[in-house]
Amino acid sequence: MGVLSVQWRNLNSFMKFDLGHRRAVPAALFAVLSLIVLAIAAPAHAQTTNPEEDFRFTLSDWNRAIDAARDYLAGPVKAPGRTDELRTLLSETAVEAASKAEEFRGDLAAEERKREALGPPPAEDEAEESLDIREQRAVIAERITLLRGRIAQAELARLTALDLDGALSQSTRARLVERIKARGPLPLDPAVLGRAAVQAYGVLDAILAAPFVWYESLPAGERNLNAILAPLVFIPVALFLAVVVRRVLLRRFGRVPRAEAPSYTRRIVAALAEGIANGLVPASVFLVILLRVESDQTLTAGLFGVMLSAAMEQAIFFVLVVALTHAALSPGRPDWQLTDIQPAKTAILSRRIAFFAAILAFVAFLRAVNDHVGVPSQLGAVFGFTSTVALSVMILLLASPSLWARMPHGDGADMPESEGEDTERETDDDRDTGFWGLARRVVVALPLLASLAAAVGFVSFGTYVISNLIDSLFIAAGAYLLRDLLRETVGFGLSSGLVRDRMAVPHETRRKIKFWVRAVLDPAVVIAAVLLILPIWGVPWIEVTSFVRDALFGFEIGQVRISLIDIAAAILVFVVAMGMTRLLQRTLRDRVLPQTRLDQGIRHSVTAGVGYVGAILGGLIAVTVVGVDLSNIALIAGALSVGIGFGLQNIVNNFVSGLILLVERPIKVGDWVNVGGNEGFVKQINVRATEIETFQKASVIIPNADLLSSAVTNWTHKDRYGRIEVGVGVAYGTDTRKVERILIETARQHPLVSVRPEPFVVFVNFGDSSLDFELRCYTSDVIMKLIIGSDIRHEIDRKFRVEGIEIPFPQRVVHMAAAPQDPEPVRKRKPGQGEAEIDGDGDGPE
Repeated sequence: MGVLSVQWRNLNSFMKFDLGHRRAVPAALFAVLSLIVLAIAAPAHAQTTNPEEDFRFTLSDWNRAIDAARDYLAGPVKAPGRTDELRTLLSETAVEAASKAEEFRGDLAAEERKREALGPPPAEDEAEESLDIREQRAVIAERITLLRGRIAQAELARLTALDLDGALSQSTRARLVERIKARGPLPLDPAVLGRAAVQAYGVLDAILAAPFVWYESLPAGERNLNAILAPLVFIPVALFLAVVVRRVLLRRFGRVPRAEAPSYTRRIVAALAEGIANGLVPASVFLVILLRVESDQTLTAGLFGVMLSAAMEQAIFFVLVVALTHAALSPGRPDWQLTDIQPAKTAILSRRIAFFAAILAFVAFLRAVNDHVGVPSQLGAVFGFTSTVALSVMILLLASPSLWARMPHGDGADMPESEGEDTERETDDDRDTGFWGLARRVVVALPLLASLAAAVGFVSFGTYVISNLIDSLFIAAGAYLLRDLLRETVGFGLSSGLVRDRMAVPHETRRKIKFWVRAVLDPAVVIAAVLLILPIWGVPWIEVTSFVRDALFGFEIGQVRISLIDIAAAILVFVVAMGMTRLLQRTLRDRVLPQTRLDQGIRHSVTAGVGYVGAILGGLIAVTVVGVDLSNIALIAGALSVGIGFGLQNIVNNFVSGLILLVERPIKVGDWVNVGGNEGFVKQINVRATEIETFQKASVIIPNADLLSSAVTNWTHKDRYGRIEVGVGVAYGTDTRKVERILIETARQHPLVSVRPEPFVVFVNFGDSSLDFELRCYTSDVIMKLIIGSDIRHEIDRKFRVEGIEIPFPQRVVHMAAAPQDPEPVRKRKPGQGEAEIDGDGDGPE
């Protein structure tokens, strides 16, 4: 911002003067050469530049911009171009002043730290400080005073520039409102129609006479056919090049007649190729004539030049709209159309769009001629009303719901979708509800409003509404096509061989990436379209750019500054940090740690610890990128610690418990544990809870705090050694020593039973039906406990059968007591009398 910026501002001021009084090309060459010289000389000259002088130059530029805006506001004439230029200059002044003020505040803080380092000056009864200290204190005080004055000047310039910018914006809006609410003659009044007919005859006569007037105005030496047609010799060259380009485009990228079910990407490319190719040949002729008219207006001056330029511009517009519409809708070839509109409707829609483009081009041509001729008020009212009604009728015809009926599911060409993606297509009912229904109602209501306003004399308002609506529809249509193109480009890129095969990105990951990228693209396209539409409806472009700049680079809410660029950068940094963390975790888990002798639990702890560290570092870096002061976060966290302690007590408790589990490792991934009746293997230790998979393959989520506060049985805590107990009972009278010998031999013969400690047998008890023994043996892999116990039981059963040893089952002896004799027979009620008599044998009634 030193010498080079000052010299560039001076050069820019000179350039504005030079372009107004000299030819543009020499001035531009002079600007380029001067800028090169300044760029070379600036480093050497910057060493001798006085910062105070630099600030005076900057302040002078600010004051000139402010004075120019004040003079313009005080003057009677307000030109839109000059207004935008001044608003841009004021906006740049405000931004530069804010930057300077921030720079001076930093310098002021540094000087105040120096003053604090010197300490307070000595009191009157204290010894005087040295001369050097007094001089330094005076220099620092002078510097502080100077910086405070600069900050005040920069803030004053910034606030003044913002106030003037607001005044210019208000003036622009006031002129717009005044223009559109002005009421003119009634276009349907017979008297107005009569006068407009006479005025139209005069305008038509001027149009027809324009070529002859232009020819008569030519110098005598240039009134010959060769001089007039000589510049148009480029038309054959343009035609030849256009034909060649058209043939190449159609051959390389055009539609293939016999192709079946081409992809959406292929149809977009073919539509663009055919649209450009079919519109290129006629447009090239019109473009050559237009460039001829714009390059040398001495031969095409006056009304004839305006007519010729407008005619060529509108001809180019018409042929390109017709060609691109026909290419996109592809009437008669439904396999190649870009939309899912019913094939029977595409031909009608294509013809209506072509007719609408013709009317629009003709109206634009007449408006250009009218602006040059100066149409009287009566003819202007009739012309504005007629053009507004004609364009409104065409918009209403194009907005007909039946014209945009969609094809049934499965008919016609497939719409954009990618592999493995479940897409939901809108139906015709969806277009009458929600956003599309509201948009269609607005599109229908605005032409009716514009026609009604023009009919009652508010022609400017009707023209304003209908013209801006048409421009908005063109932008919306372009945004819709761009959105489809970008979405399909994302799908095509993620399904390419580079991403799918070489980068080995899984399908599920590609699907998620595609979803989120498209989720960001849709609002981005909508926001861009809205920002382009706002200036059409009267919002100054400078305000749109200022809003975008403030939104992207920062705006303040209270004492907090928010910047979308910083937020996006922070998100990107965090995503990259997490991606690198996940890559490092995957590398450790799959390549590095398997080469060590660490068990699975330690590997998991190391991997999880790397993940926590990466997440914390990524979060801190992201917060730093946003520009948040970490000390402020510490203060806020301290202030909220009590609330967090109560409100998030369980979460914090589980988080800390999870860290303790990873560090102390009372349990680890792969351990066989029993917690509160839930037995299984530890699958994962997360931040809040631990996942245990039971033997039934059910996942049990246990909070980490419960694992530390309750009793946990860990079969594999320090090692995998464990004891196996096998109980068995034999019949009374069996040789107990023989049973003991068989049980020990059976245990020793199993390959997974440890030799030391040796297996042993315990004579447990004299049971009710058996002599109870328990075989106790050890294994180095307690996870195989159930299998080892099952194998041993099978072998014990086999050996007992061979040795004739009986395994009894419980027996009970039941003694039945005789039933007592009843003294009297039981009597029952008879049917109908309440009881029936039973004989002594109880066989039934007597």
